[in-house]
Amino acid sequence: MDSTMVDRLVQARDELERFRMTAVSADDLVEVTVGPRGELVDVALDPRVFGSEADALARTIVLTADEARDLAADPVHDLVRPMLGTHRAHGPVDVVFGPVLAELDRRAALPPPLPSLDGRPSVDPPDLAALRASLLALRDLMADAEQSAESPDGLVVATVGGRGELTDLKLDERALRRSDTRWLSESVVATARAATETLFAGLRREFERT
Repeated sequence: MDSTMVDRLVQARDELERFRMTAVSADDLVEVTVGPRGELVDVALDPRVFGSEADALARTIVLTADEARDLAADPVHDLVRPMLGTHRAHGPVDVVFGPVLAELDRRAALPPPLPSLDGRPSVDPPDLAALRASLLALRDLMADAEQSAESPDGLVVATVGGRGELTDLKLDERALRRSDTRWLSESVVATARAATETLFAGLRREFERT
């Protein structure tokens, strides 16, 4: 791989890490920002939300997060495609596993290392096929994974899917009595992040067992 290609891949990876997409609810009261996997990054609430019911506000946050993920799909795919080699030609892009699987396929296509002077391989080649199979198994686990977390005060419960995307949110009515948009926004994001961290820790343990 030439240095120009390496530079392009590094740039694409860095841009992907910095990527953010924001959507605003139809009533302009909720703004949600997601990262490249669709994970919740930020929530901004208009003070007028405190005139809403907790369940209605929770649904609006989840729906706005869904919209942000939809808006992010095409630009994220454009960022990921340079990392995919021959995988980038057609179809939807797997943001999480696509670049890794493409790199494994690239390495598998390389000629074997030259033997040492005594005729033995200079290094033990990694079992790329086994690693690829493990990654595909992990991808399947992530597709069905779900994890919930509760805020320390018990007023927010966030549920995330296998990539950290917000799939459900429950707000206690008491959370709206504080009339503090910053506190509520930060609590939602922190609780979703806690759920994601717990989920990924479990997936990591499953992967290490394979």
